[in-house]
Amino acid sequence: MGGRIAQWLAADHPDRVGRLVLGCTSPGAPHGVERGPEVRAALSQADPDAEAALCWS
Repeated sequence: MGGRIAQWLAADHPDRVGRLVLGCTSPGAPHGVERGPEVRAALSQADPDAEAALCWS
C-alpha cells in the first residue's frame, strides 16, 4: 500500500516530490493490473536469484 500512497502524494503535490522510484506497485482500483502467476511465484521465493528478480521488474 505504500507505493499507492507515494503515487497519490506525487500526483497531488508535485512540488514536494522531485523523483519517485517504485517497484512492484500499482495505482490500484480500476487502474491496477493483476500480477501473473509466474510473477507471484518469483516474488514468493524464499531466496530468489537477482537475475530472475530483474526479469519481472
